[in-house]
Amino acid sequence: MALVLQPSLDEHSREEIIAHIEQVRARRLMAALIYAQGAQEKRAEEASVIERKLIMEFERLAKNIEQLDKYDKLATERLEKIAVLQHEYNLLVTFGVEE
Repeated sequence: MALVLQPSLDEHSREEIIAHIEQVRARRLMAALIYAQGAQEKRAEEASVIERKLIMEFERLAKNIEQLDKYDKLATERLEKIAVLQHEYNLLVTFGVEE
């Protein structure tokens, strides 16, 4: 008994074989298009997720910068107070206030 791996071409006409090849080609092309569309949708979803993460990180960065500005302002005010107090102290020490 012979092993049959593919149908015999003798059983079908040339037109039937060409039509079958065209059907197979069309199915493969459709499968490739569906796969490509799915891959594109997956990449679009991944890009959307990354975009949302970027937006969140930029918002967090903005909050951190606002906090740093606030602390910078507080530190500047404190340095100004220290400078005034140091100047007052130096005046008192310079003009003979005895300790």
